Amino acid sequence: MGDNSDEIQRACRLGDLDLLIDALIEYPKGLDETDLKLGWTGLYRSVICGHINTTEYLLQSGANPNIRTRMGDTALHQAAENRQLTIASLLLKYGADPNIQQKDGETALHLACFKGDADMVHLLLTNKANPNLQNSLFGKTSLHYASDYSYVDVIQLLLQFNANTELKDKHGKTPKDIARSEEVIMMLSRNSLSMPSPEPSEIPQKSSIECISPIISRSYSDISFISDYKSVETKEKQLEDFHKKIREAVRASVDTVKNQSISGNISLIFEPDAEKTSIELERKKIVSFGPADQSSALYNWLNKKGLDECYLQLVAAGYDDLQQISMQMLSKMPITEQSLQEIGIQKPGHRKRLMLAMEDLNKKDDVLASNMMNPFKCCTVEVSSNLFMMNMPGLDKWLETLNLKELYGAFAENGYDELDQILHLMNSPWEITAEDLIDIGISKPGYRHRILSKLKEDSWGLSRKRLEKNEEKKISLAPNDLCYII
Repeated sequence: MGDNSDEIQRACRLGDLDLLIDALIEYPKGLDETDLKLGWTGLYRSVICGHINTTEYLLQSGANPNIRTRMGDTALHQAAENRQLTIASLLLKYGADPNIQQKDGETALHLACFKGDADMVHLLLTNKANPNLQNSLFGKTSLHYASDYSYVDVIQLLLQFNANTELKDKHGKTPKDIARSEEVIMMLSRNSLSMPSPEPSEIPQKSSIECISPIISRSYSDISFISDYKSVETKEKQLEDFHKKIREAVRASVDTVKNQSISGNISLIFEPDAEKTSIELERKKIVSFGPADQSSALYNWLNKKGLDECYLQLVAAGYDDLQQISMQMLSKMPITEQSLQEIGIQKPGHRKRLMLAMEDLNKKDDVLASNMMNPFKCCTVEVSSNLFMMNMPGLDKWLETLNLKELYGAFAENGYDELDQILHLMNSPWEITAEDLIDIGISKPGYRHRILSKLKEDSWGLSRKRLEKNEEKKISLAPNDLCYII
């Protein structure tokens, strides 16, 4: 993305209509260009920053409102999630599709119903939003959300637009089954006899290239904080806090651009690379004498671990420095699984794998530090785990050997994507348990027992092979030949 495209993104972030007009005249091809890191268009950025003027101008100029970010969401998702009724109306007027599903299967209607925003729900439904689409995480429809949280006015709207009261989520529950009030149960009972057949939902295609996962979730949205077990108050606070952090980070960077000259101090406020203007990048080259940008180190580390889908959630919550994360894990208040869930990392597999990765990061730091303090200590070559995975089957094939191939979707949708990742967890404090399998929808105890038995058997064999290989690969070097192969 060149300087002209950066200027378009900057204008949309600032809400500077004059700058946007000039930038588009100079570079009309940038109208629908996305940034390299987040996959945001100028339109998406205008919406997330709440700028009606630049949003309307872009739409009038022919901007496509249905371009997805790397998290799979569109500008309409953002408008629905942030209660931006005027902006949502503009997007729909210019062709926004209300039935696009983000990576976790959420539509804009899901998000509006989750918030209990009756005005937004009415707007979406009157613009052909499908109330019967199910998300891919828990199989919930918009009616499930509204029923769970007793949003009576929202439920009435959904029923008027033929929401199906009999659709079951992945736990086998209908909206009536999870309703919390007698009033809602009665409403759903009266409408349960003449429901239309459900329309097939679009199953979002997963792509490791598009994931930077899953969330600015809730990702952006990148992100709906979906859980069957948390109160609506807790969820809504998470969403609001998350988006507040995003907006504060973006707007703080705007103030930095406005108030600092090229010779000024570098802002310490983190901002994704895609949010940096060419002026800011140039300023960094001129005056920065500190370490390399830790955001790049963090993303590269996550990408190596297959956890790049967690990048935006970590950054938005302030975990944007890999070295500081490492230090935090050694402190008296380390990052926990609960911490990761609270910042919007929804998939339990991602949380467990991230915890293990952070623990391994500190182990490597400790080994490296101790060896550097003792230059006469022989170094040990750490054999890449890839050497043990060469002949390992894929998770789908592994499940097929247990006659359980149909469960692959449940594992993949919850962040347990590869067999080697799962086996590494089984040799850690974050091993998969029967409760974890229940949570991802494996309800039959026989299936759970079969899976856990095989996992423990295979993980034990993997550990034994690793120990044998490490014994073979240990080498002793003279002090002058000291080296580290990580």
